[in-house]
Amino acid sequence: MSLHLTHEDTTHLGAAVEALLAPSVGPDPIPWWTEVEERLRTLFGGANAMITWPEGQRLRYFGRSVDDDAERRLEALSAADPETGLHINFDPGVVAWFEHRRAHRIEVWHESDNFRVMNAMGIDGQRGLFYNEGLLPAGFKDCSGTTTTVRGGEMFLTLGYDRRGHGRFGGPTDAEVLRMLLPAIRTAHHALSSFGPRQAALLATIDAVRDALLIVGPDRRELHRNVALREALAGEPARDDVVGAMHTMAHDLRALRRSAAAAAGALRPSLAVITPLARYTLRATYASALLWGVEGAVQVSLEIDATAPTTLVAPSAGTSVRDAVPAAALQALGLTTREAEVAQLLARRLRNAELAAALGVSAHTARHHTERVMAKLGVKRRSEVAATLLGAVG
Repeated sequence: MSLHLTHEDTTHLGAAVEALLAPSVGPDPIPWWTEVEERLRTLFGGANAMITWPEGQRLRYFGRSVDDDAERRLEALSAADPETGLHINFDPGVVAWFEHRRAHRIEVWHESDNFRVMNAMGIDGQRGLFYNEGLLPAGFKDCSGTTTTVRGGEMFLTLGYDRRGHGRFGGPTDAEVLRMLLPAIRTAHHALSSFGPRQAALLATIDAVRDALLIVGPDRRELHRNVALREALAGEPARDDVVGAMHTMAHDLRALRRSAAAAAGALRPSLAVITPLARYTLRATYASALLWGVEGAVQVSLEIDATAPTTLVAPSAGTSVRDAVPAAALQALGLTTREAEVAQLLARRLRNAELAAALGVSAHTARHHTERVMAKLGVKRRSEVAATLLGAVG
């Protein structure tokens, strides 16, 4: 079938090319693909579109018609080679076609051509598992597509319809239009594949700095927790509370940006989080959209205040943050310097052996110190020590 494009067709074609080239500007693939998918749908007259690329040993499938069930079916029938990024399929017919496609460097295809190749090998492609349980339920009848290969692996762009004969061009002619888009598709693939190494270099840089950093996405998903942060919280019993406070601060920053209160300077520049082990200061700023590939990501830094008085109790999620208990408040409880140290260790809920090791004394001496401190504080259980110490600062 000879291809003839109208003025409207060429306008839609140009819009699709422009959308495909967007990864050169912004590296986040999801908003980019959403725009590309809409442009392709308009160009091809209601086509479903799907893009597939490797992430480690997994193939990811993105498309408006690919719901969670469809994605699970497609992923169950395929995988990726983590070293080469080449696609792997568990349908024998698709395996044979993959070998043929790679041997002949086929980049644009229509299902009729694929079935013809399989039939020549004695395989009925139309009865294949991947076609019937993967593609058809996701709305890819009469499908065509492109396969591009770069150093990062293979990428598939697949078009199809809920019903046959419903496209603007129809059947194998879709493949001719895709061939016109191939240079832009290949350029997009290069841009997307280069984002992986760029992001890896970014993460390596963030992991090399001494600042303890947490990057939180706009959907509250944790994008990265750097090495310095992991090391800073490695021995922190209340680590989850501290990280939870960092997430809360990121959320508050985004919420204030959307509200009139932000203009009034309502954002706290820092937040103190107190645990039995240390006093932490948190600060939140917006992270680079270009580097992280998403608008609205927040970077939260954590600083340990080594000069602050020893602090006592970690806040539970959703509770307000208290200031450190100063040494004067401990003395007001009638505790000697040594007893104050014991009290602070008891507030961390250390067992007797751990307490003895921390004090550098025998277990017998540690038990003696514990009994004296509990008697002075008027508590019967070790678990009550922390609450009593917090009460010292009202």
